[in-house]
Amino acid sequence: DAAAQLPQAIDRWARREVRPFVTQQVDRRFRQEPGRVHYPIEWTSERQRLALFATDGFGHGIPYQRTGDLVKAWHVRADYTGGLTEIRVFNDAPASEYVYGDERGQHQQQFHRNTGWPRFVDVIQAVALETALFIEDGLPHVVAQALSGKTAK
Repeated sequence: DAAAQLPQAIDRWARREVRPFVTQQVDRRFRQEPGRVHYPIEWTSERQRLALFATDGFGHGIPYQRTGDLVKAWHVRADYTGGLTEIRVFNDAPASEYVYGDERGQHQQQFHRNTGWPRFVDVIQAVALETALFIEDGLPHVVAQALSGKTAK
């Protein structure tokens, strides 16, 4: 009977502890804006600089005023189908790829990096490592509790 409780115990732990742990990591590492813009701006190309001024800051005005929406656009989603199969971390703001870069470490604009915006690929690797350590530390306790019949409801 205790062994039969193991999948449910792991599922509860994943929902109550693991996914919230990842959310805390994302909040701590991504949900804060860096300081002021670092001058002089290091443009990726002259074409980029001209496009910014020709379009009035790509339609957002010059100088651009941060709204905070970018750091609020981070999401942590877990798939529990057949047990915890994945946890996805993503930012659905259109500018995020240029501010943070993508999962391959590409597309982050140098002036964003100079200002202090973290590179997504670097931070998500750190989050994955911290999560793996969290699971490695916690899973044996969950298994032991389930096998002893002392799992939380």
